[in-house]
Amino acid sequence: MFKTMNKNIDILNTFTLDTIPDLDAAVLGALELFQKEKLPELDIKKYKWPLVVGSGNAETPVEREFEKVNIFFGQKGTENIIPLEQKLEKGSDIEKRTLEKLLAGLSGEQEQNYFTLINPGVTIQSFEIKNKIAYVDFSEELERGVGGSARVLGIREQIEKTLLQFKSIEQVIISINERIEDILQP
Repeated sequence: MFKTMNKNIDILNTFTLDTIPDLDAAVLGALELFQKEKLPELDIKKYKWPLVVGSGNAETPVEREFEKVNIFFGQKGTENIIPLEQKLEKGSDIEKRTLEKLLAGLSGEQEQNYFTLINPGVTIQSFEIKNKIAYVDFSEELERGVGGSARVLGIREQIEKTLLQFKSIEQVIISINERIEDILQP
């Protein structure tokens, strides 16, 4: 086995940039692995096959498309709720996934300049868009320990602005454990 592998490595090392055939990304990756010098940057967009590690019979993956969405957080030092742009994979459930990103909160250096009024651990129990109205039922963590009208309004604003950016939504109905009337009271 090692003799065969060494023979193949020797063959790979005979290619130059001028003699490299029109190869797929996996072979280019192998060439780069076995080269003594790093290959120069190549435009690999023209290659149809991505490098799939550990799978000899994988189907050709579909190229993933992303959509820019806004997730609304508070800006430190102000009372403003402002959009932070993020990219999410396009799909039929983009509205729900955007809301889930809001609930996941901030990461790393974002926490230096922004904040969320939403408690950690809040989950979406149900999500439905019907007649351009988003019905979102949250877990009870959404209102746990929440007090003060400014905070309650801020929580609503974060959720509503995050969802109202979508053409599919014109109104947001928030519930907690299927309760609508007595939730998020100051």
